[in-house]
Amino acid sequence: MIELKVKAVSPLMGTKFPLPAYATAGAAAMDLCACMEEPVTLAPGGRQGIPTGIAIALPGPEYVALVCSRSGMGTRHGITLSNSVGVIDSDYRGQLTVGLVNHGTSPTPSSPATYRPADGAAHSAAHPDGSRGAGRDGTGRRRLRLHREVSAMARIILASGSPRRQELLQRMGLREFEISVPDVEEWYPPELAPEDIVAYISREKSQAVQASADAIVITADTMVFLDDQRLGKPHDEAEALSMLTALSGRKHKVCTGVTVRQGEKALTRAQSTDVYFREVSRQELLAYIRGGEPMDKAGAYGVQGQGALLVERIDGDFFNVMGLPVVLLSRMLAEFGVTLLA
Repeated sequence: MIELKVKAVSPLMGTKFPLPAYATAGAAAMDLCACMEEPVTLAPGGRQGIPTGIAIALPGPEYVALVCSRSGMGTRHGITLSNSVGVIDSDYRGQLTVGLVNHGTSPTPSSPATYRPADGAAHSAAHPDGSRGAGRDGTGRRRLRLHREVSAMARIILASGSPRRQELLQRMGLREFEISVPDVEEWYPPELAPEDIVAYISREKSQAVQASADAIVITADTMVFLDDQRLGKPHDEAEALSMLTALSGRKHKVCTGVTVRQGEKALTRAQSTDVYFREVSRQELLAYIRGGEPMDKAGAYGVQGQGALLVERIDGDFFNVMGLPVVLLSRMLAEFGVTLLA
């Protein structure tokens, strides 16, 4: 068996439409279906790329995946692959798209031809380009085995305008997501502890986002606390200097609350990181402030930028200080069926 990793890149796959599978025990290849909302009509001579809603990862560079026409589509409707045989390289990770062409020339039932959602688009099989790799089944044919049936990747909404959170989400492997910035007043009950404050605000932000029931909404709120006193974003350079002077030579706490919501299901978690500033001179602080970096950041510094020069050490998650604890978020997403390392 060849172990094939399959990832659903459309929320329709694995729910509305089936993932690739062998139609029978003796099938030579797996069937790929059309993953689309509306039918597509191919006029005589027309060409069209049909999305499959999946991406694959082959076992290694010695393998290639081939996409072949369905014989029934060719004989009954005159529809074949536009490139005869599709070749998928071992390092290709994008969505598989099947190019089809209608060879019909007269107004017969097969010309023009209509291609409907979930129709079989093609067959796919993987083959080694040498003798290494997969074993054979009892008939001597090499067959594919799904490494796992990946649940469809839901639509993901990051409810934050922070460029740093957007960058971290991409670093985690989430390349496609929407941005929606909720308009929420950052009020919280005064008796709450630091971690409870950021958790509370992240929940409020989540509830303010309008999203479909299948969408996964991610919200976060980060605050800096010095002796339980909240340090927000400075309003001007004088306030930035006051904050940074207070932090110089001392330990402070950075807390981030994260909420992940899909429909009625919601999880909220919070994480804290201790940050130790070195003794920083007034001259250095003024030079840092003149660069402009402190003005849009809680606590008046950015650990991912020149602000790193102010930090002596960190106890805890570095990315939490940037505004998004990535390990914590990955564990939360896993509870919604989104696995990033698989």
